[in-house]
Amino acid sequence: MTEDWFGIEKELPEKVEIKNIVLMFDGGAKPNPGEGYGSYSFKEKGENWDIYRKIEEPYGDNITSPQAEYTAITKACKSVKKLVGTGINLEIYGDCELVIKQVTGEYRVKDTRLKEMNREKIDRDDVVAKFGH
Repeated sequence: MTEDWFGIEKELPEKVEIKNIVLMFDGGAKPNPGEGYGSYSFKEKGENWDIYRKIEEPYGDNITSPQAEYTAITKACKSVKKLVGTGINLEIYGDCELVIKQVTGEYRVKDTRLKEMNREKIDRDDVVAKFGH
């Protein structure tokens, strides 16, 4: 039991409800390497509408497809944290097996530029992530 601002005793909830968020991302380059772009959207699991969506955001020139994928997933995770908050279960889906397996640690990251991007990907202190494609 605790008192609120008005001195009324209340039961504290046993635990805070965890939000289940589904995030989908994609990135690419036209040509490869070339003009990089990325898209992502996220919604609460079971809902039909997106909380947020970004379509073909330009990332600049001389970008490879994997770099665009990493940029998309990083921007998407930052947007989830900003708009939904922390303490969430995050399911992440993308179509690039290389990036997903590098992010989960199943594959080693060899490319120097991708190593830097891989370090930045997700702040795992506040998010429980599950990846798929």
